[in-house]
Amino acid sequence: MVGDVAVGTNITIIVSIIALLGTVVNGAILVRIQWLKTKAEEPLQEANVTVKLTAAAERVVEMLREQLDSQTDQLKKLREENHTLSTQVEALTKTNETLVRKVDELEQAIQNLSSTGGTK
Repeated sequence: MVGDVAVGTNITIIVSIIALLGTVVNGAILVRIQWLKTKAEEPLQEANVTVKLTAAAERVVEMLREQLDSQTDQLKKLREENHTLSTQVEALTKTNETLVRKVDELEQAIQNLSSTGGTK
């Protein structure tokens, strides 16, 4: 059960990383589009082009920060959930062990009663 949670957590982390990579690619595309727009316009001074590219890069960085913050929060929640589930599994394991002992004790008592013919 804990293994299933770990696998689910790993899959969620992998999906988050893929989403983050998608955001990086989208950011690169935005920078490229901005660059192409500036090339299509009348020739501009190099400083003007740099300012526009810097602005686009800053927007990309902000998008990446937001995505990273969101994924960090999601990861914290998943870790908390994983800890809670691990605690529950430990408690259930102890309960199961207790029940197994009680069943063993009852089986032994039944065998004792059977071997003595019901009298002690």
